[in-house]
Amino acid sequence: MIAYAWDETSDCFVRLSLCGLTMRAGDRRAAGQWTGADMSLGLFHRYGLVPTWVDVMFGLKVGLVAEKEASDEAVRALEGDGKQGEDDERALLELCWPDLNRDEVIGRVETLADVHAVGLAEERWEYVLCKAALDRRGSDEELLDALADVYATLGYPADMRPFIYYIPAESADRSPAGLSVSQRRRALLDRARCFLQGRRLTIGFPPEDAAVEW
Repeated sequence: MIAYAWDETSDCFVRLSLCGLTMRAGDRRAAGQWTGADMSLGLFHRYGLVPTWVDVMFGLKVGLVAEKEASDEAVRALEGDGKQGEDDERALLELCWPDLNRDEVIGRVETLADVHAVGLAEERWEYVLCKAALDRRGSDEELLDALADVYATLGYPADMRPFIYYIPAESADRSPAGLSVSQRRRALLDRARCFLQGRRLTIGFPPEDAAVEW
């Protein structure tokens, strides 16, 4: 059971552990509370995005992509219709080798990736991870918890700050006066969904139908 309290001093939610101490989001993923298929390259395929090699590279470097996933993408590329240059084909073939260590996998992927598109890769990961968090079944508290894990995993990107529950208010509109705790939670989730729609446009997707239920 997740327990939250509204801290009037810092004007944000804090998550309480069983012993009454706050627990920051960065520790929860390490504890296995939201891992595996919840945060993986498979989310790109689930949501209709074709991962690029810079997406794979970014995911490898932040611990979201396993070596086997990179190998699977290499197999897909070799089996596809696209023609590869000699150097790219060599890197793809080497990625299919089962005995490469993680650093070697990252090195091969870097030769295939457009390193100038790292910013776009981060935005694409933000989109799929935030969408996966909001698509989960759970209470408002659990959804906010999942979003906080995404925020920590991606290295605390500034554009996610407005809907992270434990970050103190930076302006008067962060915590509208007169709202109950449950309404404040809902306001944070609404901001997350607005962010998701904006990020969807940024990465080239059309906006989702406003009638779609989250």
